[in-house]
Amino acid sequence: MVVLAFVYDQGLIARVIEEKKIGYMIPRDETEGFFTKESVAKSLRLVMEDEEGKIYRENVKDMKQVFGDMDRQDRYVDSFLDYLVANR
Repeated sequence: MVVLAFVYDQGLIARVIEEKKIGYMIPRDETEGFFTKESVAKSLRLVMEDEEGKIYRENVKDMKQVFGDMDRQDRYVDSFLDYLVANR
């Protein structure tokens, strides 16, 4: 996963994702603050192909099992709604 942080809390979330090695935050141009096509291409290559990016690919597979399980997600939502109703 590559992360493009644009506004507000996205930078913080992107740093947490990068710290946990789930995703790689695409660096910005230091003078203008923009994403360059070179930095986007380099980041994608790193995460998708390079040996250095293997940790990201492995961690995303692990996360996919958690977030891709729709039954689990439905149970979480149901549990949260039950909590809200019980604690009005």
